[in-house]
Amino acid sequence: MTKTLSGDDSYRLLIGDEWQLGGDGTYPIVNPATEEIVGEAPEGSVDQALAAAASARAAFDSWSQTTPKERASLLQAAADALRSRVKEFVPLVISETGCTATVGRTMQVPQAATRFERYAQGALESSVIPLPPQEMPSTALAPGGI
Repeated sequence: MTKTLSGDDSYRLLIGDEWQLGGDGTYPIVNPATEEIVGEAPEGSVDQALAAAASARAAFDSWSQTTPKERASLLQAAADALRSRVKEFVPLVISETGCTATVGRTMQVPQAATRFERYAQGALESSVIPLPPQEMPSTALAPGGI
């Protein structure tokens, strides 16, 4: 089995603030290029899926009260973390997708970071709705649910 970034051999599900083994066992993670089993992923149970959804819903209440600037900052931090740890993520991407090291290093991991950056920018964007000159409403994106 491959090592996780933490060095632990077991992959787990994050439900709420607790890491859990899969309630329905595991399933193999197969490198599509080599057909080698590179790890075992936890298979969540129905109860775990319901618990994860309930936890996400509970977290949404506080998350939706954060400012766009706070949300953008957290998303940008995720992008920065990916970019600063490319060398650690590339072997995982290669194992999971079967891509070459060059594609993992120059495309897949950087593109994931870029997505987080786009989401961060999106949290800050608003738009103006064209109306008569005496009115000037604007819109701002806000979390809508889980």
